[in-house]
Amino acid sequence: MSIRYILCLQIQVHIVSGCLPCPPVTRALLESYTIQAERGNYVDDEDVNKIKSHTDYYFGTIDTEEMDDLVVNFYKAHIGIASAEADYQFIEHARGLPMYSVHLHEAKKNSVGQVLLDNVCDNLDVLERDYFGLMFYENVEEKIWLDPTRKIKTQMRNRSWLFTFNVKFYPSCASQMTESISRYLLCLQIRADIVSGRLPCPPVTRALLESYTIQAERGNYVDDEVLNKIKPHTDYYFGSIDTKKMEDLVLNFYKAHIGIASAEADYQFIEHARGLPMYGVHLHEAKNIKLGVSGNGVFIYKEELTFCRFDWGNIAKVSCKGSEFLLRLRLEEKNKFDGTITFQMPSPQAAKRFWKQCVEQHTFFRLEQAPKARFLAWYKFQYSGRTLAQVCQANAFTRRETPTVKRTPPMYIYAPFIEENTLVQVDT
Repeated sequence: MSIRYILCLQIQVHIVSGCLPCPPVTRALLESYTIQAERGNYVDDEDVNKIKSHTDYYFGTIDTEEMDDLVVNFYKAHIGIASAEADYQFIEHARGLPMYSVHLHEAKKNSVGQVLLDNVCDNLDVLERDYFGLMFYENVEEKIWLDPTRKIKTQMRNRSWLFTFNVKFYPSCASQMTESISRYLLCLQIRADIVSGRLPCPPVTRALLESYTIQAERGNYVDDEVLNKIKPHTDYYFGSIDTKKMEDLVLNFYKAHIGIASAEADYQFIEHARGLPMYGVHLHEAKNIKLGVSGNGVFIYKEELTFCRFDWGNIAKVSCKGSEFLLRLRLEEKNKFDGTITFQMPSPQAAKRFWKQCVEQHTFFRLEQAPKARFLAWYKFQYSGRTLAQVCQANAFTRRETPTVKRTPPMYIYAPFIEENTLVQVDT
């Protein structure tokens, strides 16, 4: 079994699971290469009808007549291509997807989460690693943070060893990150937030951010043909170039950026994105509402609108008990609400996760250093990393040559479970 074939299988799994976002046309092309590799040369349209019963294997895109025809036309064009060559072309087209990247790391099975995070950051040459963290899938729709202080194996029981590299603490301004590589990774996270809908963005702002992305990735404006090259990858560029009006808007913004270096384009991208209302907010489901937490405080959302906001300065304590999350306010806020507000979470685990994230966000952004005991409730927990103040202080005394930014987004990490005292392979 060839290495390329194994890599093709892994890419297929990532696409089907949603870990590797893929535009419909590219997905259909990859699907046609998969059919060529597995079935051989096109004979007649009945091959596609046979394949439809295995749509989970073939990405599941043959669900409309239009997609059916597209896959068949691609498939017909591959006549004469051997299976090995089809696998090769599959990889060549897949590696252009924005969230495709593979690197190798090593971590012992009994290692704590921080070891794996450090390995990833070392590979990316990231010095300001306090802003970042690793997440894994609790279920199809929910991801949770890997605890850096606990053993990886105890957190991954009966779960897939698939992690995502994410921004955990969103800086309030771009200047808080001193290195261009850190700001670039933050830009990737913001783009992913916008594309997924986690960060709502008005059309004009979205077009402006998109123009900074194009400037950072493609360099100075040359001619209008650049948009035609970009359109096949609109998932990467937020997918907003879908009307003539938006195309003109993005193009006009892009023309105005001539002379701006990639690092400066990333900086301006962050400066404009941080003004969005839900920038840096981590959302959690609660009964009839959604709760959010960021470096500014705790938010309540109802029907996608901000129903209420509690700044950290107005919060006396956060805690959880069973499935309840409790928010105790300071005296000046009691005129508006009861002294303690209780929110019903889906489960005790969900309540505890939100409470822990509140502790982490408050400690990182509001305190000079992590205390030995703070916000302790029914569960003993404290943030173990450095605070923003400590990070900024350390950066002031750190001098090193500016690292080269490799503009290929490394987002996913795969760690197969291996025997005791052996190494865990991780792909990112």
